[in-house]
Amino acid sequence: MLVAIFGYINHRFIHLPDLIGIAAIGMTVSLFIVLGSKFESAITTQEINLVSRINFAGVLLHGILGLLLFAVSLQIRSDGIAQEKWTIIPLTKIGVIISTIVIGIGFYFITHSFLLSLPFIYYLLFGALISPTYPIAVLTVMRKVGVPKSLETRISGESLFNDGIGVVVFLTVLSTIEPGGDND
Repeated sequence: MLVAIFGYINHRFIHLPDLIGIAAIGMTVSLFIVLGSKFESAITTQEINLVSRINFAGVLLHGILGLLLFAVSLQIRSDGIAQEKWTIIPLTKIGVIISTIVIGIGFYFITHSFLLSLPFIYYLLFGALISPTYPIAVLTVMRKVGVPKSLETRISGESLFNDGIGVVVFLTVLSTIEPGGDND
């Protein structure tokens, strides 16, 4: 529902490409919620109650991920993927792992600069969560500019498969976190 509202606001007032506009509005709203919770503890309590009722694993792994993979797979020709598989496979595996580590380390330093601290494994978990890319906006621009079809296929294929690798990395990192344990 929020995505539809953000999409309408973007289309009506902001006029950014859909995915970029919706993401920007979502991040802005999230930032206001976080900042608001610093000043009003009732907001924090409501956020915790709302978030605690959501089954993130079910929503993410069985809902959103399936829809994203389906949408990307509709736009990719399987014969193109087969031709580019030796480029796509290393990009997928190595790219997601490197991205997870780089994002985790970067987020660690950013949050520590604001005097926020979590065990490092949670930063890696965040990195694994956001490392897989979704290139629809990039592919739209690439098609307008006229990039070679092989490059478009590589990026689409890498995006399609890195979601699966991202789930494996995410679940692997998540499995190392012990409830109530100290994971510094």
